[in-house]
Amino acid sequence: MKNSSDSDIKSAMALASSTYKHIEPLAKSLNTVFKDESHLRTILMLLKAPSSISDAIFMHKFDAFYEASNLSDHNLKKLNKKLTGKHKTHFWSLIFTSIQNHDDKRRSELVGKVVVAYYKGKINYDETIRMIHASNRINVENLNYLLNCYLGDPGSMPGYALQEFVTVGLLGIDQSGIGTWSNSGGATYPLVDFGARYVGAIYDYPIYPETKGIKVGEDRLVNASKDNSNSVRKQLPIKLVIDKGYWYGEAALILRDKNKILMVDQDPIVASSPIYAGEYGERTLSNITGVKEENIKSFFIHTDNARHVSVWFYFLENKQANSSLRPSNGSWIEYQQLKDNKYPESLNKLADTLSEYDKVQLTDKPRGPYDF
Repeated sequence: MKNSSDSDIKSAMALASSTYKHIEPLAKSLNTVFKDESHLRTILMLLKAPSSISDAIFMHKFDAFYEASNLSDHNLKKLNKKLTGKHKTHFWSLIFTSIQNHDDKRRSELVGKVVVAYYKGKINYDETIRMIHASNRINVENLNYLLNCYLGDPGSMPGYALQEFVTVGLLGIDQSGIGTWSNSGGATYPLVDFGARYVGAIYDYPIYPETKGIKVGEDRLVNASKDNSNSVRKQLPIKLVIDKGYWYGEAALILRDKNKILMVDQDPIVASSPIYAGEYGERTLSNITGVKEENIKSFFIHTDNARHVSVWFYFLENKQANSSLRPSNGSWIEYQQLKDNKYPESLNKLADTLSEYDKVQLTDKPRGPYDF
C-alpha cells in the first residue's frame, strides 16, 4: 500500500509543474534581470524544480502574485526601468521573502496590486515598500472595513481593526482631545493620505460617494475645514476641498544663504506642496525634494485669504540643498531688502520674521513659528 504522504507529495509536485507553466514567462524574464544576483536566481530555480511541499506552496502563492501584478514582458520592463541600483535587489528580495512568509495567497495578491500601482506611477518607491510591509502584516479579513472607512463610513470599523491599521500607518491616531471637555470617546482615528493611496491600489481606485468621479487614492487627502479658525478638520480629497473653497495647509520652502534668499522675480518659493493628511510640513517637503527633514526649518505662517490656504514657510540652507532647488533664472537677494514697499506685504512679513528668527537663534531659547 502506498504511503499517503508520498501521494500528497506527488500531487503537490504535479500541481507545481502545472503552475510553473503559467508563470514560466515571468520566471524566464526575471532570470535575465537577476543575471548578477545569484541568491535571487536560486529562488527562481526552486520555482522551476520544487523539491518539497513548501516549495510547491511557495509557487502557488507566487502564481497569485503574478496574476495580480500583470507582469507581462512590457510591464516588467516598465517596472525594472524604475528600479535602479540597490533598489532592484532590495525590491525583489522583499517580494520573494514576503511571498515565502505569507500564510494566505491573498496577501501575495495584495503585494501584486501594490506593484501595479508602482509601475503605473501611482505611488513612489518608498510608498511601495511601506505598502508591501503593510500587506504582510494586516488581517486580510479586515480590509473591507478599511475600504468602507475611506468611502465615508468610519463608524463601521471595530476597535481591534482600528488599532491594527494604525500600527501599519493606514490610519492615524489623535490623542490630543483626551481629558478635554469636548472629548467623550478617547482617541480618534483620522484618515491619512497613505491609507487612501493603499486602498486605491488594492481596490482599483474606487470613486468617492456623491462626488463627480473623484477616486480614492488618486486625489490626495488633506486636512480641511470650512472656517480657518476651526481647529477640527476633516480629511477630504483636495479637488473637493478646492472646489468648495475650504481651508487647508500648504508647505513652502525658501532657500537661504546667510543673509540672502533665492528669488525668481518676486517669488522666494523653490518648492511647495499641500500638506497631506497624516503628514507635517517637514515630511511633505522632504518627500518632494529628497532633503532630510531635520535640515528643513519652520519659521513663518502666512494666511492666504484669496486661496483659503494656510502657508507654512520653511527655509533650507543653501549648502544643504541639491541643484534642482536652484533655478537657473533665480537670483540671491538680501532679505532685508524685502522690507521695501515695492514688495508685497507677505514678503515684508517674511523678511521681518527671518530677522526675528535670526535674533532668537542667538539666545538659548529657540522658538517655533507661532511665536512671531
